[in-house]
Amino acid sequence: MLRRPPRSTLAPPRRSSDLSDVRSLEWEQARNVHLAMSITIDRQLIVDALLKGFGRPLTLRDWGGFEDRLPRDIQWGFDPAQAKKLLAEAGYPDGFAITLTPAIRGAFAEVEACEAVADMWNSIGIKVEFQLMPYAALRTSLVPRTYQGATCTLYLRL
Repeated sequence: MLRRPPRSTLAPPRRSSDLSDVRSLEWEQARNVHLAMSITIDRQLIVDALLKGFGRPLTLRDWGGFEDRLPRDIQWGFDPAQAKKLLAEAGYPDGFAITLTPAIRGAFAEVEACEAVADMWNSIGIKVEFQLMPYAALRTSLVPRTYQGATCTLYLRL
């Protein structure tokens, strides 16, 4: 689920329908925003440039314990032009603001990878406020689900 950052420029939903209805306009807009954010990330570039080719792009992680049911070769494409179209369709033609906090756990290049994601999001109009904090401090708002923004963690699939 996409959460709004504290100083967000995201507009309120256009309708007040039941937000649990996956066929609602709100769900479609959220799906488009999520997909836009995802296809703007050049995962292969991160692997090649920051990890020197060690690893491979990971599309999804922690899929509720059912990772074995996903096709092993599943990937999001890298398509910033389509991402901009999806944002416009979702009602954000000029983008929006979001806070991005790396889950700093000491992994190689994790902050640099998250900075790269922030740059990629900025390229489609998502204005990223980059916030650094240790994972232990971030966790205090993640566990009770009060964190407003996006987190970024580098996971390697070898």
